[in-house]
Amino acid sequence: MKLQYDREQELIKLMNDSYYQNSCSELTRLKRIITQGNLPHRQDFLLMIKDYIALVTDTITELDTTTESLI
Repeated sequence: MKLQYDREQELIKLMNDSYYQNSCSELTRLKRIITQGNLPHRQDFLLMIKDYIALVTDTITELDTTTESLI
């Protein structure tokens, strides 16, 4: 259980770092990893990464209304 928690925390750190560095390519790479991975909270991570990519690429208007209201 702790190993899973550590993995998720590391993923969150990588996502945050990529966002603050405005690295769309790194966020896209992380999205592929999340999509192919077997994380218990995969849908939550996909939502976060989708939001980060939209913010970095300035395409917030392309998000669906539900997602847009969450950020």
